[in-house]
Amino acid sequence: MAKANNRLPKLVDRAGRLRSHIAEMKEELDSIESELKDSKLDEIDGKRYRSTISRFKRGKTNWKTIAEELGATKKIIRKYTKNQTITRLKITARLV
Repeated sequence: MAKANNRLPKLVDRAGRLRSHIAEMKEELDSIESELKDSKLDEIDGKRYRSTISRFKRGKTNWKTIAEELGATKKIIRKYTKNQTITRLKITARLV
């Protein structure tokens, strides 16, 4: 493992604390949003904000399976498949 400069461990701890706070707020937000959606209303006015609730159906097509069923080879499917590199940062709580 590469040696981190003195500032990086503090940044890791700060990021971890922020993620913890965000997770708590996200849990509360999810609960509130669920109750609003379950109300069956289209609009709900608060003193400062308005909630507009839209309901719709959305489908997803599995084009790879369709191509395979139509006889496309793996080579052809790969030719038309885009790949990208994703950099992921994971921070977990330390037990110290």
